[in-house]
Amino acid sequence: MAQGLVVEFRLVYQHSARWPAAIARFNGKYCRPSDQKPGYACSGDDRCRGQGMRIASKVASAGFSLTELLVTLAVASILVGIALPSFRLFSQNQNVAAQANQLVSDLNAARVEAVKLASFVRVSPVSGSWNNGWVVATDSNQNGTVDGTDVLLRQAPEAVQGFSWSLTATPAGPVSNVFYGGNGYLSGNQTLLFQLRTPDGNAAHCRRVAVALSGRAEVQSGSVTPCT
Repeated sequence: MAQGLVVEFRLVYQHSARWPAAIARFNGKYCRPSDQKPGYACSGDDRCRGQGMRIASKVASAGFSLTELLVTLAVASILVGIALPSFRLFSQNQNVAAQANQLVSDLNAARVEAVKLASFVRVSPVSGSWNNGWVVATDSNQNGTVDGTDVLLRQAPEAVQGFSWSLTATPAGPVSNVFYGGNGYLSGNQTLLFQLRTPDGNAAHCRRVAVALSGRAEVQSGSVTPCT
């Protein structure tokens, strides 16, 4: 009886002595090759890697579901639909203000140059249309062309697509060139009104540039005095 117990103890001891070599630690957990379950794999050094494979598989499969993606796209579409009209109006207001300020700057430059030279300086539309831009040039003989000692001083670009310029005079009459005399006044007895209309056609969004007989030019907002 005692001898049988000794043999059994030796067998148990021999088997248990091999366990440390077969035990692998993974994330604070231990496993033995004999404890492996289907889907788990151990390498030649008896390290159990099954749980690591499971974790890697879960990480690789993380992401958005189709429902979450559709909801995100729907929300983004709504936000774009709300913001786009405001952005268009903002861009339009920036363009109309910049072009009106450009005209005022060139008119004032022509006025200053006329006084400095004590001679006529003109602002003329390119090819007969203010939508094509305009030029500022000295014009001592007021013939509307750069000849003799005349000098081209400035040239403005054409109007931004969708915007349109018009010019009216009071008293009414045709105006093909804006002349400044050596005293800085307009050459003639007409006040001038430039109007820049916007692509949306809203008269309150336009800009007006009024030029007095004294030659002074100023920008007027269409929200105060709509274009006609």
